[in-house]
Formats: sequence, structure tokens, C-alpha cells
Amino acid sequence: MKRISWLITGSTLSLVLLSLNRLTSLTQGYVLDNQFLRWVDFNAMLPVSLLYVLFFYLLFAEILSHKAQNQRTIIWLTLLLLFGTYIFGASSGVHEPMNYLDTRICNDGQTVNQLCTIINFNDEPFGHFLYYIAVIIISLVLLTAELISPQDKDASTSDKLAVTINGLLAGIGIFLNLAFKHSWLDTSYFIILSLIALYYTYRTRFRFNTRLLTYYYFLSFVLGTAGTIIYKLLTH
Repeated sequence: MKRISWLITGSTLSLVLLSLNRLTSLTQGYVLDNQFLRWVDFNAMLPVSLLYVLFFYLLFAEILSHKAQNQRTIIWLTLLLLFGTYIFGASSGVHEPMNYLDTRICNDGQTVNQLCTIINFNDEPFGHFLYYIAVIIISLVLLTAELISPQDKDASTSDKLAVTINGLLAGIGIFLNLAFKHSWLDTSYFIILSLIALYYTYRTRFRFNTRLLTYYYFLSFVLGTAGTIIYKLLTH
């Protein structure tokens, strides 16, 4: 159980790194002299996303490690995890370069041509669509793994507290990324993720002490999305 709380902390820290990467001015410089990408785009596409995916896999392996499972179930879950991970990588490969080109070439409010139309579409909605489909698939895999393989012992108070803090931090991050956007597109994907988290919470009968990851998803997705919806409805 201690490992799961540490891995959840690691995944939250990777999200914090992703946010800091976009907010700091230190990553606005170019990676190479030919200006093919800024550090902010490169970091989001490769090292930070890779770190995030590694924590996904380590959580998956840790959840299933302590009990003998039906091998066919494990194979299907592993294949789905690989599928989701591939789409996640593809989304970063599409979105980050297109987002850079959109900012560099098309985001002056005046440039309108076929190239910018292609860049804008690949950036959003296509890049975002791939990203959220990947997150939905990976979330389903992890939550299903924990549903069929709960921990043998209840989580300690310190582990539960650590996951609570992580879940609240992730929920705040979701709110800050969604609440101030006029578009509801990204919020709609998080509504789907919240419904998934609520479904698995219902399936486990709120037995979070043996399912810390489900607890983390419940706090982050449900609270972050609910706060976003309330804020948008009150201010827009």
C-alpha cells in the first residue's frame, strides 16, 4: 500500500512539472538553433510525458502484483494499457509541435490560410481528442485492475492522508486548467472521466481503504470537474 501512495505522489508531481514547464519563462528558449521546438514543447512531448506514462505502468504492475489473477484478464488489460499509451504518445507528438507552430505562425489573429487551418485542427481538436481518449483508456485499465485486485490490508492513516493531499492538488490543477477557458470542450472530456470515477467508486461501495487509486481518481476528477462546472455556470 505504501508503494501505491508513493507512485500516486509521483504521478501528481509529474503533473506539477508539466504545469511548471508551461508557466515558467525558462522553457521558452529554442532547443536547437534551427528553432524546431521550444523547450516547453520538447519537455511536454518527451521527458515529462514519458515520466507520467512510467508511473501509469508502475501503478498497474503494483496493483496486480500481490494476487494471482486470471491470465486472460491480465493480457487484455495489458493490451489496453499499451493501446492507450500509444495513443497518449501520438497525442503528444501531434499536439506539441502543432501548438508551437500555431503560436509561432498563426496566432496573430490575422493569418488565415490552408496551412494554419491544418495546424489549428491538428492542435485542437484532434490533438486534444487523442489525448483525452488515451487518458480515458488508461484510467479504465487502472481502475479495472484495482476493482478486481484490491489490497489485502487497509491503507494506513499516513498513506490515506498522502493520497488525499495528492487528489486535492490534482483536482485544483484540473480546475485551474479548465475553469478559465470559455470553451466547454475540455471540460466535457473531464465530465466523462468523472462519470467513470463515480462508476468505479459505486462498484467498490466507497471502500477506499483498499483502493487508494480509485480514491485518488474520485477526489481529483470529480471535485476538480464539479468545481469547474459550478464556476463556469456562475461566471459565464
